[in-house]
Amino acid sequence: MNQQRVIAYLKQNGPATLRRLRTDLALTETTARHHLNRLMRDGLVEIDGEETADVGRPAALYASTRRAEGLFPKRYAELLGFVLAAAERSGTMHALFDEVADEIAAALRAKLAGKSGDDAVRALLDGVDYGDMLGSVVPVAGGYEMHAYNCHYHAMGLRYLGVCELLPTAISRTGVFTAERLDCQRDGLRSCNFFIAPANGARCDERTASERRSR
Repeated sequence: MNQQRVIAYLKQNGPATLRRLRTDLALTETTARHHLNRLMRDGLVEIDGEETADVGRPAALYASTRRAEGLFPKRYAELLGFVLAAAERSGTMHALFDEVADEIAAALRAKLAGKSGDDAVRALLDGVDYGDMLGSVVPVAGGYEMHAYNCHYHAMGLRYLGVCELLPTAISRTGVFTAERLDCQRDGLRSCNFFIAPANGARCDERTASERRSR
């Protein structure tokens, strides 16, 4: 319960020192440190700078992370559903997905700049928030298989196939990797599965792709 209070406090008030958290939440120093350490271990809180004082050493400022946003109710899916339904009615769905893929590709391209090999793969995974997707990456012949067990777009993907194609399309447009969706939770599986290969590498033939899909 106290950990939830700490997260809610940081969400409402922004970065805070240990002393401020202790005072405003009426916690002992031991309790406050315990909860901060647990939250930092879970990736929900991070140190975000320091606060200087007239006397003594600077105090660390603790802030909630992007991952912590997932603890607070959001209605993004509902809003996205309205947007996609309107695009479908107006016949602009394909153009919308095309522009969104370009936007995602541009953001990924910036993260991939100057990277190669395994560093590029790690940058790509960071760019698509793969940790939050409960993902695993397996090296295979010619590239990598990515498996995501927490699809960010599951609800909308069930309604609109184009949603499921956004990520591989955007990755392929980076010019660094090519990607294809093998199958996904839309197909009743436990994970969404992609094959990713270097853009300058030899692409697998259709026989190999079919074999991957059948696994």
